[in-house]
Amino acid sequence: MNKKYKLGALMASFMTISSSCVMANNAVDEPFSWGGDFRFRLVSLKDIPLEAGRSKGVKIEESLFTRFRTRLWGQYVFNQDYKVKVRAVNEFRNYDNGKTNHNNSWRAMDEFVFDELYLDANNQFDGLMDFRLGRQGLIYGTGKVFLEANPLDGSRTIYHNAAKAVVKFNPENSLDIFYFNNPKQDSIAIHSSDRDLIEWAEEGAAVYGKNKSFAAFPFEYYYVYKDEKRNIKDGNPVHLNTVGARIMPKFGPTLNANFELASQWGSQDGSSIGGTMFDSVLNWKFMPDSSLKPTLSAGYYYLSGNDAGSSKNEAWHPVLSRWPQFSELYLYSFIDGAGGHGIGSWTNVSMPWIGAGLDVFKGGHLDVRYFNMSANEIDKASYPGLGDKRGDLLTIKLKYKINKNWYGHLMAEFLDPGDYYADSVDNSAHFLRAEINYKF
Repeated sequence: MNKKYKLGALMASFMTISSSCVMANNAVDEPFSWGGDFRFRLVSLKDIPLEAGRSKGVKIEESLFTRFRTRLWGQYVFNQDYKVKVRAVNEFRNYDNGKTNHNNSWRAMDEFVFDELYLDANNQFDGLMDFRLGRQGLIYGTGKVFLEANPLDGSRTIYHNAAKAVVKFNPENSLDIFYFNNPKQDSIAIHSSDRDLIEWAEEGAAVYGKNKSFAAFPFEYYYVYKDEKRNIKDGNPVHLNTVGARIMPKFGPTLNANFELASQWGSQDGSSIGGTMFDSVLNWKFMPDSSLKPTLSAGYYYLSGNDAGSSKNEAWHPVLSRWPQFSELYLYSFIDGAGGHGIGSWTNVSMPWIGAGLDVFKGGHLDVRYFNMSANEIDKASYPGLGDKRGDLLTIKLKYKINKNWYGHLMAEFLDPGDYYADSVDNSAHFLRAEINYKF
């Protein structure tokens, strides 16, 4: 069978046989439900310096655009253990870039895709295991390793084509085991626009454990293997192993933290690759009885960079995490940051930061953060005269909720570039966004 039809045929088979897995005496009263949501975004960005052309002062000069995303979903619950869910998505965009001539490839209603298309079979083997088979989200921890499968379509979709089993040892201890296979393009899109979702197909498997046996010291641990099916033009295939752990200590009702450490090893074209990631944050919810619910936060984020004098590539390699981890603005900067990625190639970062959060009104929460961004490695031979200071980044986000159906946010980010970039990158960059959502 042609590879492009494998996923569609596989899902059709599961939908066909799912009814045979259901015991009629456990059927629910109202098995079918449906709903949807609409998202509108207005985005402005300007003067964002790019990783790939930092020595020449290459930057995104100006872009103004709107995004319209609609999602409709339906699910059929056979009984308490078996469910089928489908969600269809369309997004189109309009660009008004002034002097920039942008070829808009996101036309209205040009393509419909499914970002959820799965079968749940829970409480199997005497309640020991749950299964989910098909298109689904795979989001773990704070998303520093597991979240995004389709970085090139932005936030339109983040799904994985996956098979997942959850082993429930006890209420406090579980292990997720999953296989994922994410093609370069969506083979079952309706009225397909042949839109690239990622630069090359990716395939892999992972285990992710969660342990809450100690209420004050929950922790998680994981291992993931990923193949990037590149060709010679793309730098040859990548075989990557990543192992890591995350702890979330609770020091009391007002103080908590998050620490995550991960290490990588693997190969590309016969050469060794492997990096290190460390993420930490401490949150203090002082004045807990106040209606403002103020929070102070401080953290440090580290992603290793490549030592140009070594035969090994020590740069942190994005696993499934090419999304706006801390910043929408800097997501764009990381174009071709490590090995030919189109966007969001987070790597080579040393970034202490501080922040504050506040409930400014009912349904409204304000977050402000400052990041002191540097690079761990600078290749002085290839980039003479450039330093390690990426810049000073300020992010401001106001989330608001009008009622159960209407919600959104306002966001502003500003970057003052440092000497990591050429002197010609002297203008402060910005990213501005207004968003409103309607859910039904």
